[in-house]
Amino acid sequence: MRERDGTPPGHLDERTAVLMLHGRSVPVLAGFDLDFKSYSWADALAKAGYDVFMMDLQGSGLSPRPKMDDPRNVNPAQQNLLKPRPPGFTPGPPNYPFQLTNSNSDRDELNTVVEWIIRERGVKKVAFIGWSAAVFTMGPYRYTSEASPR
Repeated sequence: MRERDGTPPGHLDERTAVLMLHGRSVPVLAGFDLDFKSYSWADALAKAGYDVFMMDLQGSGLSPRPKMDDPRNVNPAQQNLLKPRPPGFTPGPPNYPFQLTNSNSDRDELNTVVEWIIRERGVKKVAFIGWSAAVFTMGPYRYTSEASPR
């Protein structure tokens, strides 16, 4: 997660939080916080007084990619396409046979970040900005506190 603190000096009690989430093909850094000329939407919002948070879901952008350095975890139908072939590599079933993420895990990641922002910034709500595949996570999302069931 990245942050751009846009709280004006002396206005710590008047925070407005925005959370930005990427689509599937472009990570959050390139999509919202590109450090080139005036291409940073996050910076523009922070200068306008918003506390801006940007998150990459697991496996995207700068987030962790568990078990993705193992060539056996490539789709078995595509393992023969690996070039160059890693030394001693024998195609076969994945060593990590689980799905990396799904809609439930994406929702849980989003909820964890929303709860953190609310707790750390003392805001009552968090505005969302996202595009493309972000709508599958943000669109149906409904905030529930840690104490209440989903």
